[in-house]
Amino acid sequence: MRKIVSLLCLFAAVMIPMTVSAQGTFAFGDVDTYIAMLNGECPIEYDDAWALNAIESDGDTVGVVLQTPSSLAGFLSMLIGEGENYKRMWIKQLENFGRPWENLFRRLSEAGRPLVITFLPKGAKTTETIVFTPEDYKTLCAKAQDE
Repeated sequence: MRKIVSLLCLFAAVMIPMTVSAQGTFAFGDVDTYIAMLNGECPIEYDDAWALNAIESDGDTVGVVLQTPSSLAGFLSMLIGEGENYKRMWIKQLENFGRPWENLFRRLSEAGRPLVITFLPKGAKTTETIVFTPEDYKTLCAKAQDE
């Protein structure tokens, strides 16, 4: 009897994380379908005034409007740059929010599509942008997994 209870507990322990992680994911379809589905859910809010306000395809490029806390308005230009370190920092930051970032980066890498993120501090009128190429995803995401 103990073996059966132990097996049931083990099964439950394995299945619960799998079902929880599957909630709110979209496993099938092409990149454009996934982007349209995400845009329909916008705004996707995170802690501390972070929000994904819009995500849209414009030809081959995917554009994202990301709201940041207003406290970043004065510093955002220093946090945006073309170097690999800036891009790695933003990939790590956005993946910390969970869905949809890791899946989105993976899908865009597989499809070979660039991503333009427009950062919009809450309540501000100025914006900053950063561009991720398909090569960026491959090198930066691979390095992040190695760390």
